[in-house]
Amino acid sequence: MASYTINANEALATGLMGTSDNGATAVQMNALATSIFAVGYAVGLYTNNPTLTRSTAYGDLTEAAFNGYGRKTPVFAASSIADPGTAGRVVVSSNSMIITNSDAGAVTITGIFWVKGAGRLIWANPLAVPLTLQPSDSVSLEITMYLYNG
Repeated sequence: MASYTINANEALATGLMGTSDNGATAVQMNALATSIFAVGYAVGLYTNNPTLTRSTAYGDLTEAAFNGYGRKTPVFAASSIADPGTAGRVVVSSNSMIITNSDAGAVTITGIFWVKGAGRLIWANPLAVPLTLQPSDSVSLEITMYLYNG
């Protein structure tokens, strides 16, 4: 069984923390990352090649539909936080979320997206190279966010 890893990186401004002096703690930053997904946000995969613009909507994506697929909700742990040495920035990483192709045929994944609820597209990103999952292949989704405090 082959396994592939997709890392989705997204920069988020954290003015939401209500601080302007880079005073948010790592625990607060982790809480922000966790809250992003605690209110109905999830990560999914798509299989078409849409032209992504600011007006792209969920309906423009063809969500993966193979057996074994399902959207995933990341879990962020305090131990996953690292300070890369950039003032006001921490890196928050999620758990690994495994999706296995249980279909009899291959499936080609062209991108990853974040969605709220049934279909409010928050963010989408094409893969640099489409990923073909053969039967029984797995993909591991790991979300890394760069949170800026200030």
